[in-house]
Amino acid sequence: MDLRRHYPTYVVVVLMLVSALSYLDRQVMSILISPIQADLGFTDSQMGLIIGPAFMSLFLIAGLPMGHLADRHHRGRLLAAGIAIWSAGTVMTALVSGFWPMALSRAVVGLGEAAVVPAAYSLVADYFAPDRRARAVAWVTIGIPIGAGSALFVGGLLLKLFETPQALPVLGEVQPWSLVLITFGIAGIIVAALALTIREPARHVAAATGSGGAVPGFTAFLRREPVGVTLVLLPYILLTFMQVAMIVWVPTLLTRRQGLDPADAATLYGAMTLVIPIAATLTGGWIADRLMRRHAAGPFLLVTWLAPLFLPGVLLFALPLSLPLVVTGLTITLAVGGFCTTTVYAAVQAIVPPMFRGRILALYGLTAQLAGVGFGPLIVGLVSDYMFPDRSYLHLAIIAVIVPAWIVTVICGLLGRRHFGELRAKAEPEAA
Repeated sequence: MDLRRHYPTYVVVVLMLVSALSYLDRQVMSILISPIQADLGFTDSQMGLIIGPAFMSLFLIAGLPMGHLADRHHRGRLLAAGIAIWSAGTVMTALVSGFWPMALSRAVVGLGEAAVVPAAYSLVADYFAPDRRARAVAWVTIGIPIGAGSALFVGGLLLKLFETPQALPVLGEVQPWSLVLITFGIAGIIVAALALTIREPARHVAAATGSGGAVPGFTAFLRREPVGVTLVLLPYILLTFMQVAMIVWVPTLLTRRQGLDPADAATLYGAMTLVIPIAATLTGGWIADRLMRRHAAGPFLLVTWLAPLFLPGVLLFALPLSLPLVVTGLTITLAVGGFCTTTVYAAVQAIVPPMFRGRILALYGLTAQLAGVGFGPLIVGLVSDYMFPDRSYLHLAIIAVIVPAWIVTVICGLLGRRHFGELRAKAEPEAA
């Protein structure tokens, strides 16, 4: 057996685990909102700040520098360092009790996770040809629902297992929600070790000049194509915003409106997250590769086709009292998110010359996470606290936040098709 031939597959598996761990440590906070509020007395707005802007503070600062490092240095080592940093932040979150210390701990998590997108997805671009890239990206992207689903499902089981405070050596008595975070933080040691085994591939640095001659610097490229880049990136950014704005509050909403306890709400939503997005992601990768070969707009078409379905899914989830309708709505939103998340990294890399992939991925990751994680949970929390102070109206806060973003997403998706094809032709003229 030629192990060298199968090595790219090994890299994809490791990157999938890295992606899963990053979303596990990020998403786990959504099932801990109620336990943390019961223990520490935080409001919805404070939890929104901890989950959102606190996480994003260092993620925002480190995003583009991480892309710069990914374009020039060993990406496996960069990933291992990032994992070590965010795992330490996860454990720190478990051990603090005040609002500001917890906010600082989540900022450390954001700092480490800023390395994932530019390093992981630019590695895929260098290990796989353009017409095989979307499927490889799909397998890496599966880590997102695996991590998010594991945070919910496994986290829910751990909450049941650690039903009462436990006495630990040195630390003393530790609350169940803290034990969940400590368990997940320790898991990072294994994944960081695996990231160190990734070999740095040869970079595809041949300039794709197109008809315009020399490729400008990255900043000059953005200045030359502001409308096209904005219309391509914005639908994905706003989809991330809508997904996170809803997903973070799903377990809490199931607890408040359906009467489920936090552990049961987490395991129900976690089971759905482990099944539906994974199926959508794998199918979306296959479709995206076919679209990349057959249409100038490539995988961007999936956004224009599927984004309109997101709001009906949210309404089915949020409005009725019937649990089957709630599950139906969640199924729709998870499927749309799975399909579109699969295509985004292949699509974003297709619109820039190869030497800019790390930076465009960092730019997308930065803006998407700023919109989603940075503002989504916080805005919902603020709307909940100040527009609908009765906590049983959380569903109205979610709908009020998502509707305007959904309208802009659909419009930009329709307008962005032509621009995607034009940008792709300039970046990869041989593939257009």
